[in-house]
Amino acid sequence: MLFDEFAKAVLATIDDFAERIRMIGQNPVSRPDEIVEHASVRVAQRDQSMRQMVEEAQSNLLNVIQEMRAGARAADQQDDPGTVDLFSRHVQIHEKHEWWLRDILEKRDGLVS
Repeated sequence: MLFDEFAKAVLATIDDFAERIRMIGQNPVSRPDEIVEHASVRVAQRDQSMRQMVEEAQSNLLNVIQEMRAGARAADQQDDPGTVDLFSRHVQIHEKHEWWLRDILEKRDGLVS
């Protein structure tokens, strides 16, 4: 259920990024094969324990957070406050999810090693 909540929150941000990309004169990646090709987050591995799934999700979130912060810095260097704002607002969603996963891992909340 937790992963469903994360997915719903993240999917809600996709249109914002696609619209921003269009506003600044580019075409967003949209086809599934393009998304998989360009994504830094890979499809989840099979046959993992619950702990491994949470660890993989946390690792992915840390990568996405790092990339979003880099994107905000690059946009700032290009004097693009609209894109900086977009990254700033949405990185908080990922930071919150990463914090939840880190907390679960630290407390070992029902996770089997």
